[in-house]
Amino acid sequence: PPKNKKKEQEKQQKREEEKKKQRIIEDKTFGLKNKNKSKQVQKYIKGVQQQVTQPNKSEKAMIEQQNKAKQESEKKKADQALLASLFKTVTSIPKDTEDPKRVICSYYKQGLCSKGNKCKFSHDLTAEPLKQEKPNLYNDPRPVKNNITCNFFLEAVESNKYGWFWKCPNGDDCIYRHCLPEGYILKTEEEKRLEGMPEIEDETPFEYTLDEERTKIGTEGPKVSFDMFMKWLADQKEAKAQKEEKKAGLKGMSGRAMFTYDPSLFRDDDAAVDEYGRVEEEEAKHDAEVIEEATEEVVQPPMKAQQDPQPVEA
Repeated sequence: PPKNKKKEQEKQQKREEEKKKQRIIEDKTFGLKNKNKSKQVQKYIKGVQQQVTQPNKSEKAMIEQQNKAKQESEKKKADQALLASLFKTVTSIPKDTEDPKRVICSYYKQGLCSKGNKCKFSHDLTAEPLKQEKPNLYNDPRPVKNNITCNFFLEAVESNKYGWFWKCPNGDDCIYRHCLPEGYILKTEEEKRLEGMPEIEDETPFEYTLDEERTKIGTEGPKVSFDMFMKWLADQKEAKAQKEEKKAGLKGMSGRAMFTYDPSLFRDDDAAVDEYGRVEEEEAKHDAEVIEEATEEVVQPPMKAQQDPQPVEA
């Protein structure tokens, strides 16, 4: 029967393995038994027998670990091959050797290409895509009669979100054009950044500005001296102090008392405006007179003291 044959074959294999082990032991311990029977030699022989008949556990663990690592690497390679087949990467080729027929027509992918066989790009979707044609921002393949550009399209283009997978919020039947007007120039990121920055103010030093204003005045008019300026400044301070005293005196007064004190405060007609203008004219006239007097003092040379005539000697 076949079962007995299998048992006999297994026994035969075991016998052959035992014979191989015995041969290995005899080869490694040849001449040691008869020549030297010391403890070291016996220990060595025993170690050889254990190595041959019973492989070391650490060696078994190493072999198992190697087999496991090999299986994992093979599995990883298989997974990578599967991903590569599912998601074919788009590889670019140099422009000088680029064949348009190896580039898939993007309009044909959307069912919008009307050129047919005259199209210079490929209409074979089964071929491996080497490169995809970029969408033309200045051409709308849809038959739209409206000349107004879609605002959603402009926003998508300016924010770099427009592409083949972009969908208009108005839907595929959007009545507005999905292309840029002729001559429209897109702004770069640097131009957008500079537009958002605040304007830099003129950092001209105050000294230069003061000199420019002085040259605009000209050389005509009275010259101002230090004494005249100090006098004018003192008059201004005095006038300001008088106004403040007048205001302080009116703080705690009632309306009747204020009217009795100064009826001009309650005038609210054309005469009041004339009165206010007259007061301003008087103040300006007073300032001009002060400046003119000070100028005359500076411009006029000082009078020389008259010397008595010396007596002539006879």
